[in-house]
Amino acid sequence: MGINNLVPVKLQPNTPLYDNIAYINNNFQAISDAFNPLQINDGANNRILAGKDSMQDYVLKVAKEGYDAFDADDENLIFNSSQNTFKINKILTGNFLSFNVTTNNTQSQVNGVTTIPHGLTYIPSFLGYVAFSASTYALLPHSKTTISGSTINNWAIQEYNITSDATNIYVVLNVTQTSTGAQTTTYGGQGVKVYILQETAN
Repeated sequence: MGINNLVPVKLQPNTPLYDNIAYINNNFQAISDAFNPLQINDGANNRILAGKDSMQDYVLKVAKEGYDAFDADDENLIFNSSQNTFKINKILTGNFLSFNVTTNNTQSQVNGVTTIPHGLTYIPSFLGYVAFSASTYALLPHSKTTISGSTINNWAIQEYNITSDATNIYVVLNVTQTSTGAQTTTYGGQGVKVYILQETAN
């Protein structure tokens, strides 16, 4: 029962007193229900709250197991509508550009850029990951150093980065390679996954 369940009461001389009292009490109950929070109990605690909390703010809260959403501290809430949160607007995928780097007793620096349109009209917040395998992801930016051969003079630094503007997401691989003797190495080609985030209003 809620505020929409109010029934107009017109007291009539011939209406039994207990009927009039019941009508009035039902309306008081409807008003009370409309302002009482909706709480869902897991058998031990009211873990879900929709309505006024202990601070008399209208909220939607979900508490951890063992806590009551009505008065739980923030660190014990799984969700709190009074706090801004990020939601995933969309997920983009692509690949880092693949390219060769050749050195011969030299050091060379090469970078490749992959452009992924995000389809928004503003510069978004994002989280990006590089996939080194089907089960191994690293959060961007990420740096990786490799040593090839039997000498530490043959090495490469791979720097995986990500940026954005109002049109695109840019995933950049920058490679610095040094070798003794001729060496050609292929870099890049890894998959990338980008979560475009949007802040919700409290």
